[in-house]
Amino acid sequence: MTEISARRTAPHNYHHLNQLIASGQLEFPDQLRQVARFALAHPEIVAFESSKTLATLCGVSPTSVSRFVRHVGFKDFREMKVLFQSRLREMGNGRPDGIFLGIVNCRRVRGNHSKNSW
Repeated sequence: MTEISARRTAPHNYHHLNQLIASGQLEFPDQLRQVARFALAHPEIVAFESSKTLATLCGVSPTSVSRFVRHVGFKDFREMKVLFQSRLREMGNGRPDGIFLGIVNCRRVRGNHSKNSW
């Protein structure tokens, strides 16, 4: 994959990211596409887990997750996490129990992909 010399502007929210991916405005090599699909299907994983865990659950290397983050326009994984955490707050209408449900779902998804579920 060739790196883009000028940094792309990061999506301003989850819906914008979803729109960019769904419309084909962002094209991805296969491994980055795996990360994109998984991240959109499981925002709680991106919001609460590490990039290494995300890579494991996507079946790609941690480097592929880093490339995805930069390809989309974020400066680092932490910046992307904030966007996904905001998405979970929206889903819960700002209620703490909405965030709690995201954490519970995160644990369920992680448990389904790992021998060491928590």
